[in-house]
Amino acid sequence: MISLIIKQRIILAHIDGMSNRAIASMLHLSKDTVNKYVNEYNEKRDELLRMHPDMDASEIIQAFIEKPTYDTSNRTASKTTPELLNAIEECLQLNRNKRLMGMQKQTMKKIDIHAYLKKQGYDVSYSTVKRAMQYLETRHQEAFIRQEYMPGAVCEFDWGTVKLDIGDTGYQKYQMAVFTTAYGNFRFAKLYPTQDTAAFQESHADFFAYSHGS
Repeated sequence: MISLIIKQRIILAHIDGMSNRAIASMLHLSKDTVNKYVNEYNEKRDELLRMHPDMDASEIIQAFIEKPTYDTSNRTASKTTPELLNAIEECLQLNRNKRLMGMQKQTMKKIDIHAYLKKQGYDVSYSTVKRAMQYLETRHQEAFIRQEYMPGAVCEFDWGTVKLDIGDTGYQKYQMAVFTTAYGNFRFAKLYPTQDTAAFQESHADFFAYSHGS
């Protein structure tokens, strides 16, 4: 049986367009062995994409090459412990903070969070991490608690996307930085071509100038 690293190299080479014969020659394997794993990968990919159409290639590869972490001779309870959930929630909150700052491309994907947790010493599979993330994201969306605010005490910020036709140039997408007072529901907004750090900082500076820092 080949190692997980070799298995991964076979699939990456296949995705890059190499023929099975060329992969076998490069890795010093039989062509039948390469055929076997390429066929298994293609079947797994099709199955995963049917269930999760938005799944990206890196996640599919990880799900395919992942070594099972269970042991039927000494089976234990689920590894989704409170400590694991807290660690994943910290990663998700970091992603939310980066999105607010216009750093969408720097957020961690599911496969990145799984790799991070493994480095932290968690013996957990990719599929377990994915299920835990889905659970936490759903819980976060449902955790809305009505609060009372004092006038001028709280202002919230978020990004939004709008389609506008400015100057008869046709409808285009713009990123809208929006500030809302929690008590009076006052809105202050600015449009930008992209969500980035410069736009984040400028929008905040302009809001503070408009509100005289209050």
